Amino acid sequence: MPFDRFIRAAAARSRVIDLEESERTRAILRFQLPLGVTAIIMASTFTVVNAGLARTISPEAALAAFALAQSATNLFASPLWSTRNLILTLATDRVSVHNAIRLTIVLTVLLSAWMGVLAFTPVGPWIYSNVFGAPADLLPAVMDVVRLCLVLPIIYALRGWGQAIVLIHRRTPLLMVAMIVRLAVMLPMAVLLPGTGLFSPTGVGAAIWVVGMALESLVCVFFGRRLMSLAPERIPFLDDPGVVTSVKDAIRFQLPLIAHAYVSAMTFPIINAALARSMNPQMALAGFQVAWSLAFLFVAFVHPNMEQTVMVFLESGRWWQVIRRVGLWIILSDVLLFVLFIMSGGASWILLSVIGVTPTLLPVVRIILLITAGTIFFGGVVDMWVGVATKMRRTPVVGLAKAADVLVVALVAFGSIAIWPHAGGYIAPIALTMGLAANLGVLYRLVPIEVPQTRKPR
Repeated sequence: MPFDRFIRAAAARSRVIDLEESERTRAILRFQLPLGVTAIIMASTFTVVNAGLARTISPEAALAAFALAQSATNLFASPLWSTRNLILTLATDRVSVHNAIRLTIVLTVLLSAWMGVLAFTPVGPWIYSNVFGAPADLLPAVMDVVRLCLVLPIIYALRGWGQAIVLIHRRTPLLMVAMIVRLAVMLPMAVLLPGTGLFSPTGVGAAIWVVGMALESLVCVFFGRRLMSLAPERIPFLDDPGVVTSVKDAIRFQLPLIAHAYVSAMTFPIINAALARSMNPQMALAGFQVAWSLAFLFVAFVHPNMEQTVMVFLESGRWWQVIRRVGLWIILSDVLLFVLFIMSGGASWILLSVIGVTPTLLPVVRIILLITAGTIFFGGVVDMWVGVATKMRRTPVVGLAKAADVLVVALVAFGSIAIWPHAGGYIAPIALTMGLAANLGVLYRLVPIEVPQTRKPR
């Protein structure tokens, strides 16, 4: 669907098309800022997980094994990441939401069965060892994480449904409440669990991660059910091609997103597989895992929040102009604060005093953090274009762009390790940044945005 036709169709049913530009800016900030705070809290939960792992009897091995297992397990559960976008983009009432839920239930059952195969049959160890490059000494720890993550598909499905309903009603502070609950549970677990002996060192991280996300999901579902009462019983726009009138409509939209999720989830397994082949795999994997968990405090402020903001507010040409300006301002501010955070010594203090990394790991992590600034910038800009493409139902283009992204990441990561085996964790943010740049190039080329004159609602 051409961009101008999409804009005209959206403007025809917009309830906010006549807002002044300053009011549009305030509306976007009221929506975006709670999302940003929520994302920062979420990112801090990964730091909490790493803090728990760092307090085990073998911290570097536990961090490395958890990084491998988490990224690979996310790959298998990744089709359910698109639950939120499916509902957010296409569902407009209870009927369409229920159709999306029916498709999600089928996916959840299939993926849960596959996770069981990985956890309790020889297929799992073979895949994690031969495909994802888990070293033999780390494989038992990796499988501990896989078994504790059996409920991951259910958690992702519930969380995606609840979050989508909250976003549709623009009640983003409720997501912040759910994330605060998650953090409040994970903090004492990270302090107490390593000394109990209930789990292996790597299992400590998995237990903290899964329990925290499970409680967050339940809170999101609670808010979603309360807000569903505000949705109309019948479809209000029968001629709107975006409405999901059947499960078949949901499948047609969802399949490209599922492919995109699988391709996207391959990024970190590829990175970790490359790092596992470096001269010092434990140092490389642990360094990148710790650096990324800390950098994610800033990465998450814009990713995927810019995508959600575009999908919720893109209702006219004027809205796109405001979204683009405010979005770039937020992204650049985030990058600047991230660099200041590293250079001022704040990152080093957190790494040593809060996370508890070893002094030998600190210089490696600081350099990885500095390189990650480019990843934050390109990731935020890519998200804005992905939001536009998804809203226009150009999901195959989104998948193609992500395929180019992952291909570049793989070439850079494995090529760098082959040429420079001592590079270690440094190659990870370089590969991620170059992949995102390729992603943006494809989106910019195939989703040209020419903002038309804003038209009055019909």
